[in-house]
Amino acid sequence: MGEKTGRNEPCPCGSGKKYKQCCISKNRPTTASATPWTRQRDASEELTGGLMRLAARQFGSRLYSAWEAFNQTAMDEPLDNFPHEEAIFNPYLIYDWDRGASERMGAVAQTYLEKNAAALPELQRQIIDQAVSRPVSFYEVVGCDPGRRVTLRDLLIGEETEIEDHAASKAMRPGAVAYAQIWILPEVAVLGRLAPRMIPPEARVKIDELHARLQGRIGDKIMAADLVCYADEIRAVYLAIRNELRKPHAAPVIEATL
Repeated sequence: MGEKTGRNEPCPCGSGKKYKQCCISKNRPTTASATPWTRQRDASEELTGGLMRLAARQFGSRLYSAWEAFNQTAMDEPLDNFPHEEAIFNPYLIYDWDRGASERMGAVAQTYLEKNAAALPELQRQIIDQAVSRPVSFYEVVGCDPGRRVTLRDLLIGEETEIEDHAASKAMRPGAVAYAQIWILPEVAVLGRLAPRMIPPEARVKIDELHARLQGRIGDKIMAADLVCYADEIRAVYLAIRNELRKPHAAPVIEATL
C-alpha cells in the first residue's frame, strides 16, 4: 500500500486523513539502517497524526475559532478556500493555539501530553519541545542541494543553519525567503513547519521593516527567544505577504510534505 499511495493522498484505510497523517508509519518498513532524517520524519508523522486526531475529537467545535486566531481577524473564508495553507496552520493549531499567558504550549499539545506523557517516545518529546520553543521566522535560502539539504539564514537574527530536507528543498532557490520553523534534533536539523509559498525578493521590504521595528524595541542583538515573544507580530507580516501572494501571478505553491 505504501508504494502506491502518495504521502499527501487520502489514506487507503478510509479515515479521510492524508496518508502521511494516518497509516504511513504502519506500512513503512523499519530497519536498523534508518537515518536520523527518516527517524525524525517517522516520529513527526506519528506524533502529528495523534495530535490532529485529538484536535478533531476534543476541539472540533472550536477549529474555526483557531483559524480566525491564526489569521488574527474574523474570517469570511474557510480554510478550504486557502489550498495548502494547512501546512502552516496545522502546526499553529496543535502547538500554539489557545496558549494562556503562563503556558508554554497550546491547548492541543498540552492535552495530548497529559494523556500520553508516560508512553511518549523520547524523540517525540524532543519534537514537541522544539515546536513550542523555537521561533517561526523568515529564512533566506543561501545554499541548496535540491532533494537533500538547504542552508537557511534567519533574516531577523542573522543565524545560519544547514538543514536536511528531501522534499521542500526541491522547490527552493538561493535568494528566496521562507516563513518557517527549524527544529534542532539529535543528529539532524529539519524544517518543522513551512508556509506553502516562497516569498519573492520584492516582498522582503515588509520583513526589513519588521526587523527595524524589533531592533528598535530590543536594542541589543535580537535573539531567538525575542522572536518567540513577538510571534504574533511576525505572523502578521507573513499574513500580509500571503494575502498579496494570493493575487493573480503570485509565487508558485510548495508541495509541503512535513
